[in-house]
Amino acid sequence: MKPLSVFRHHFFYTVRGPAVLPAKVHDYIRANRIHSLMATILITDDSVYMRDLLKAIISRSPHTVIAEAAGGHDCIAMYRDKKPDIVLLDNIMPEMKGIETLKALMEIDPGARVIMISADHQDLSVQMATRYGARGFIAKPFNPETIISEIDSALLATDSS
Repeated sequence: MKPLSVFRHHFFYTVRGPAVLPAKVHDYIRANRIHSLMATILITDDSVYMRDLLKAIISRSPHTVIAEAAGGHDCIAMYRDKKPDIVLLDNIMPEMKGIETLKALMEIDPGARVIMISADHQDLSVQMATRYGARGFIAKPFNPETIISEIDSALLATDSS
């Protein structure tokens, strides 16, 4: 079966109502005998409020937040130390921008699964994130279901996607 494509447009899987995975994801799970999707997650955002919000959303899923970073340099150090399955990365941060952090993570680990989260969701920002290896891009404000859907999609994506 062909791997799922993570990028659809600005909003990859717009979920309305109860949290449901797209039919393609369900088909992929059944075809590959995946019983559950569980990831360890590193959240990187300069806003304590946003980190707490993302932790609260993720706590209601099978995934686990194993670390938080307030900036790009901390994110890189924690990625090396913790080796999370997924990195949720804010794009607009002081000192080291999200795109710079993404580039550094990809140099360390070309297979890193990074999902960018940003209020700046212009086409150019999405294209840059995609070009440098992001597996997803979530525009702020977002639905909680979108966070979980993007994490699940990034887990299912293969390194060739």
